[in-house]
Amino acid sequence: MAYEEKKDQCSISYRAGNTKKWFSDGVTLNVREDGSQTQNNPNGARIETEPDGTWECHGFCARPIRGGGSDKYLEMLKAKRLAEEAERLARKKEEDDELKRLAREMIARDLRDPLAKVKMLHEMSVRVGLINDDEATELAQGCKGRAEERKIEDLQVVWEGKAELKMESFQFILDSDEGDSENVINHLRSTADKARKWASKSRESYRSFLAVEFDEMALDIDEKIKGLLEPDEVQKRAREAIEKWKIMLEDVDEEPDNLYDAAKDAAALAEEMKGVRKYGKEFRDCTQYIDLLKARAKVQEIEIVRIIEKKYSHMKSKFIVMKKWLEKNGCTKAETKICKRIFDVWELGKKHDLRLPNTLEGLKS
Repeated sequence: MAYEEKKDQCSISYRAGNTKKWFSDGVTLNVREDGSQTQNNPNGARIETEPDGTWECHGFCARPIRGGGSDKYLEMLKAKRLAEEAERLARKKEEDDELKRLAREMIARDLRDPLAKVKMLHEMSVRVGLINDDEATELAQGCKGRAEERKIEDLQVVWEGKAELKMESFQFILDSDEGDSENVINHLRSTADKARKWASKSRESYRSFLAVEFDEMALDIDEKIKGLLEPDEVQKRAREAIEKWKIMLEDVDEEPDNLYDAAKDAAALAEEMKGVRKYGKEFRDCTQYIDLLKARAKVQEIEIVRIIEKKYSHMKSKFIVMKKWLEKNGCTKAETKICKRIFDVWELGKKHDLRLPNTLEGLKS
């Protein structure tokens, strides 16, 4: 703050740029930084002057309008205001250009991009619309349109998620083995109807590729119902074999060779049923059992000595008869002589493609 005193006036200048003057005739003048001023006369009149020099008097204004400063000072203030305004406009243009760039990027993003959600697109539409030029208006409309597309896409994603879960439940019902009772048949028919409804809604409302899968699921369930009501010979053989394989997998004393043979049988059955819709469930079961049986066989190979010794434990007293049976079927005495346990006899027989009998009658035959 600075104080100045002249012949007919005194003034105080503030650091903010405002100045207050007192004149000897009783007039006071407040000059603001932007060049506007307020003059108060002793008679109560008030004169408001704008930065551009226009003024308005409130009350009886007999006295002349005082000047707030020199022309040079006013020109300096005006130049400063113009420079600040130009800087503000330049800064705003940079901000607007950046906002437009972000809007263009958001419009170009993939509909499933987490940086282009419906709410974000709507907010960008409002913000860029406030710029109020032709390009900004076009971008605002683009954001709105993209938001609608994203909304539809989000509904599509939600639908497909639900549809995939429903497909899994239908597949579980298709693969289940609950028998052929009337309740089971009715449940399968109801499931097939539901699959068709899902296919119809998926096709009509969501343009989803899952419509075809639901149609095929319904047909597979129809074929399963038909197979339960009227199974053919292939289905009967497959189901009997599957029951047999289940027991083999649970038997801790099953020989690895038997499991490998069962895996070959499963592969042959699967090949026989491949491509035939009505054999869908049996085909899938046989395909699964191929790997299950092979995996179980590898486990049993580790336990092979225990398995064989247990299988022929009731034949321990016939150990000599076992060796003679091998000699009778092509093994040499030198080979049988080194056999010290039942497993050695069994292993020698396997080496010569002989299956050692586990009964006395078999050894004498």
